[in-house]
Parts: sequence; C-alpha cells; structure tokens
Amino acid sequence: MKEDRGVEQDQRGEQDVGVEQGRRADLEEETRRVEELERVNAELAAEIRNLTRGRAERPRSSRVPSTRRVARLTAERDAFEARVEDLEPELERYRQNNRQLREHLDAANAEVERLRGGITGLFRRLRARALRR
Repeated sequence: MKEDRGVEQDQRGEQDVGVEQGRRADLEEETRRVEELERVNAELAAEIRNLTRGRAERPRSSRVPSTRRVARLTAERDAFEARVEDLEPELERYRQNNRQLREHLDAANAEVERLRGGITGLFRRLRARALRR
C-alpha cells in the first residue's frame, strides 16, 4: 500500500476510509489537547504575572500533585502502548484480508462485465428478461 499525505490508498488509488477517519479522529483529539494546553498555559502565565506583581500572596495549589499525575499518565501511556502492540498483528491480518477481498471483488466485477458484454451478453440479458415475465 502507498501512503500519500496521511491517507492510505490501495493499488487502484482509492482511499481506505477507515484509516482516514481514524487519522481525522486522532487529529481532532490532538487539536483538543493543544487547546487545553494553551488554556492551562494562559492560566499559569496570568498566575505568574499576579505573583510577580504582588497581586497574589502564594501560588494556588494543584488538584493532584504533579508527581502522581505524571506517574498516572506514564502508566496510561504504557498500557496504551501495550494494547497497540497487541492489536498490531490483528490489524495487519485485517489489512491482508482487505487486500484479498478487493482482489476478489475486482475479479468478480471483471467477470460480470465479460458476461454482460458482446452479443452473448445481450442474449443473456434478453433471455433473463423473457424468463422474468
């Protein structure tokens, strides 16, 4: 398979819709995280300005201590990485199956076109219409 600008394509150049939607969801998730980080960054910058100008006596306390937060996020990341590694062989199996099904579909479509084409195809269609009546 060929990759072009983040959209996976098969041999005929058609986009693999599932991959494209997954990447779009990843992009939306990353955009949401970036917006959240920008918001938190702006809050921290305002707090630092207030502290340096003497408008606040002491920094506000965090909801969760940062060491616990980092440990929790690291554990989540490791769990997700393990899950991705577990699912990778299954994903590859589905990709191979998808390729085989597309090849089978192409062969079936070619056979249908062959049977419908030409004078014999015309007679087949006429005979089928006559039998339906």
